Amino acid sequence: MVCAGERWCTTQDMRGGGDDDRHRAGSPPPPRPDDTVVELTGVSKRYRQGDSDVVALDAVDLHVRRGEIVGVVGRSGSGKSTLLHVAGGLDRPDSGRVVVAGVDLAGCSLRMLARIRRRHIGFVFQFFQLVPGLTVRENVGLPLSLDGRADPARVDRILDQVGLRAQARRLPSELSGGQMQRVAVARALAAGPDVVLADEPTGNLDSATAATVLDLLTDQVRSAGTALVVVTHDPAAVARADRVLTVRDGRLHDGDPESTTARLSGTSTAGGPQAGGDGGPPTAADALAPTDTAHEHTGTKSARMGTGTGGAGVPDGASGTPSGREGTWAGAP
Repeated sequence: MVCAGERWCTTQDMRGGGDDDRHRAGSPPPPRPDDTVVELTGVSKRYRQGDSDVVALDAVDLHVRRGEIVGVVGRSGSGKSTLLHVAGGLDRPDSGRVVVAGVDLAGCSLRMLARIRRRHIGFVFQFFQLVPGLTVRENVGLPLSLDGRADPARVDRILDQVGLRAQARRLPSELSGGQMQRVAVARALAAGPDVVLADEPTGNLDSATAATVLDLLTDQVRSAGTALVVVTHDPAAVARADRVLTVRDGRLHDGDPESTTARLSGTSTAGGPQAGGDGGPPTAADALAPTDTAHEHTGTKSARMGTGTGGAGVPDGASGTPSGREGTWAGAP
């Protein structure tokens, strides 16, 4: 299945297939016949840095099954975060094929990519990326609200599951780091995604809080049958994975959770600020609003649409949030 303009269609549909293969504009695609939710085939990505090209991904193949937890490790700058950004439709590969929930992202418009992210992909970031002017409840419900599927009852159920119902009316500034990351986990799960992509979810937490967040994240994705891909330096996170992949020089190498955990335990500690990935972190705006980072990179990948003045999704001083507060995200179509 591929994206064409502003509608879903299958390859057969593009060739003039029967009505059974056509889907109304904007409707979610049907489930794939197998349990693969993320599929990367021959994916390559390069960035220009000074006078040279940096190979972030080199002919990468990856299949992630429903309900599977995949840990991704590697040195800083090895391509781990780029892998997540490409898999999540936040960045476009130079070559290769990316399929999420049965949809080939290659032909998708920015609007359709945003819709796919809202409905099929949950994101958890190291620095939480909560919208500061929204309450806990509004942050968790944001993917549903932006998709026109506001569901207060579902949001409250998720808040119960993460133990934050009592903090529903608080702003992020009134929460601890662990509570903010629990809000981020709840937001990632709010729309019932097929896959959650987590980039160093415990990297800004102490070890005890990190363990709590990891338990919550893995328990929730297991119970929902959601796939989880987690980029991490944390041996505790690796220990919870079904399989581990090491990114080295832009290529993926199979690893073993037990041996990888032992290796990481000897060189790093769980919790506390970790070395960054291979670029600046994306924001909630990147994940939920129509953005295109493909031409915004400067080698450090910190120049992204969707943040700051004039960026898509998060204009400074914008109004029109669920609560009408100024200085918060106005949302996106």
